[in-house]
Amino acid sequence: MLSNEVSLKKDINGIIIGNIELKHTLFADDACFITNGQRKSFHTLVTTTEHFSNISVLKLNKDKCTTLKLGSLRNTDVNFCKTKHLNWTCNKATTLGYTFTYNSYEMLNDNLNPNIKEIKLCLHTWSRRKLSLLGKITALKVRPL
Repeated sequence: MLSNEVSLKKDINGIIIGNIELKHTLFADDACFITNGQRKSFHTLVTTTEHFSNISVLKLNKDKCTTLKLGSLRNTDVNFCKTKHLNWTCNKATTLGYTFTYNSYEMLNDNLNPNIKEIKLCLHTWSRRKLSLLGKITALKVRPL
C-alpha cells in the first residue's frame, strides 16, 4: 500500500536511471526512499509516510532512519522538515544491508570486500573437503546468506 502510494504521487520525484524513475526500495520491514533533492518531493514523501502510519498503525523508527544528502545537497546545511527531527548526514547510510556513501571506493569496500572474504573462506573450507559436485551444490544451497 505504501509502495503504491509513493509510486503514484506525482509530487514525489525520485531519481531517473535510464528511463526508469526510482523512488523506493522495500524488503520486509526495511525501506529506502529516494528523492531528487527538491524540498517539495521530500515534504510530500514525509507526509505520505505519516499518513500511512496513521491508517496502518505502522511507524517509522526515527532512531534507525538516516537521511543521506548526495549531489548538490551534500555540503549544504539543508535540513528539510526540521520539526520531524530526522537524522541528516552526508557521510554514509545503511539500508537493505548495503552501505551508501558519497565515496565510491568506500562504498565498494564496505559492501563488496566482506562478501569476497566470505566467499574465499568458503572456498578454502571446501578445498580441504572431498566433496562431489552434488555435495558442493547441496552445501551452497543450505549456506546462510
